[in-house]
Amino acid sequence: MTKIFFRVRCIFTFILLWVADVAFTQYSGLSFKTIDVNSGLSQGDVRTIYQDRHGFMWFGTWDGLNKYDGFNVKTYKEQHNNPLSIQGQLINNIIGIDEHFLAIGTLKGLIYFDERDETFRYYTIENKIKNVRIVKSEGKELILMMDNFLFSFDITKRKFSKIDTKISRQLEDLFITGKFGFNRSEKVIRNVYDFLIGYPEHFGNVKKVLSEYVVNDILVDKKTNLIHVVTNSGYFTYNLKYFSQKKMVLPGSFKCILMENDRILLGQRVKVCSYLIQNHNNKLPGIQVLKHKPILSVEIISYHCILTIKKIFGVVWWETESAIAT
Repeated sequence: MTKIFFRVRCIFTFILLWVADVAFTQYSGLSFKTIDVNSGLSQGDVRTIYQDRHGFMWFGTWDGLNKYDGFNVKTYKEQHNNPLSIQGQLINNIIGIDEHFLAIGTLKGLIYFDERDETFRYYTIENKIKNVRIVKSEGKELILMMDNFLFSFDITKRKFSKIDTKISRQLEDLFITGKFGFNRSEKVIRNVYDFLIGYPEHFGNVKKVLSEYVVNDILVDKKTNLIHVVTNSGYFTYNLKYFSQKKMVLPGSFKCILMENDRILLGQRVKVCSYLIQNHNNKLPGIQVLKHKPILSVEIISYHCILTIKKIFGVVWWETESAIAT
């Protein structure tokens, strides 16, 4: 199956598409399809979504790994009598290494998956530090968060090394001392890591924010010079130049944020809302406000949180605590 054919089939399999601005604004009868345990998903609490180089979708849950080809879901679970099976049922996140290998962060360690023979290789540090979240891939190394500490993993030598830099110590400090995050997902970790790399002078400000709120997602918009922070207490923006000048955009509990052109998608406890950004002449440069009423509000499923919103090849995917919606 070619990557193009899979993408076309995926788009027509699912109802929710990222369409043109006017159509998106006017369309009120929006519907969508979910992939859940009834579709073959190993478990409903979806932690991560990834699309590999062949076009297949991978979903990590609290109970195993799942591969979706546009029609069916194939699950991979731990087999205690098989050393080449996946080790660790709780999947934190997934990242592609090359056209053959996936790296998978789990509660029990780092796993390499060979797509050619569907075998797994398990890596950890002396069986002491196991809970692995992959922050990002940098050249021939993976940057990992393991039990609140930063490590690198040499992809060629397949060896771990402790990262001891100013940035790593700052990030570790944030995790150990701050409230920081609803689920400590790799997306939040990666965004904070990238922010500290790009704006090291703001570490003190970030630490203050994380000590005041349970932060679920962070987004930096360089065009407007704003940091968007969604928390359990509200959606805030901070100006990169005047960081102390905070603006509450919306009250409420927000779990994730995605910005696309002039729209913002916000994930809440039981729904995803789309807001149109409106520019106003404020005293602070780059400050924006949203329409008071969302242009689109879609209830996903009652009593289950929207954990992450991702856009992959024009399709918007939502990770929830009961299914995948798209």
